[in-house]
Amino acid sequence: PVSKHMLQRKSIEVMTAAGSVRVKTGWLGNECVNWMPEYEDVLALARSSGEPAKEIYQQALAASQAQFTKPGGEKNS
Repeated sequence: PVSKHMLQRKSIEVMTAAGSVRVKTGWLGNECVNWMPEYEDVLALARSSGEPAKEIYQQALAASQAQFTKPGGEKNS
């Protein structure tokens, strides 16, 4: 049999060089196991700043990862 676990979802904001981006997070218990920048925020910042959307997305992803991982790469709770 296959079981399915639904992650609890929360939204946070992170800063990039171009501005603030909302990030969707997925939690399993007290551990953040997934994070994804909001595409619409990334696109709006890219249009207003002239920065490539890919660069803003990568900055938001890195800022999110820094919040949820320890220096050795281990995930924070």
